Amino acid sequence: MDAQAPQAAHPVNVPILVIFVLLPALGLALGWRKLVLITQGVRVTAKVVGHEDRKADAGPEAKTLRLPVVELRDESGSNVRVTLAQEAAPGTAEMGHPVRVVYPRGRPVAAAFDNPVSLWLIPALCFGPAILLLGWIVGAFIWARLA
Repeated sequence: MDAQAPQAAHPVNVPILVIFVLLPALGLALGWRKLVLITQGVRVTAKVVGHEDRKADAGPEAKTLRLPVVELRDESGSNVRVTLAQEAAPGTAEMGHPVRVVYPRGRPVAAAFDNPVSLWLIPALCFGPAILLLGWIVGAFIWARLA
């Protein structure tokens, strides 16, 4: 009796798995967090009171980020100073200028610019490849039906 060798499992293409499964899953998770922030967060107008310089990377060619420090009044009426985690567009966060921010209820230290681009850019970039793949699949299906 000849014993047959077990068949090898179908190899998984790791880049395809990362691009079309893991990145969209990350985008979905980040998008859900942003959706909760947008729908349930507290929106206030804050005043830029300074800037904090932080190094983005280590090494000789490290980029220095200039992050705005804002003062806002939280939902309990207290004044809170927060360093925002992202740079502002040039000319939009100068000293004394008002900026719109949104933060999760009870966590004003997690404030972010209330700007659709800054809130949705990373989730959209992560989820984008899955949308392209879905469009390709639907397009191929329609093309096959019409042919």
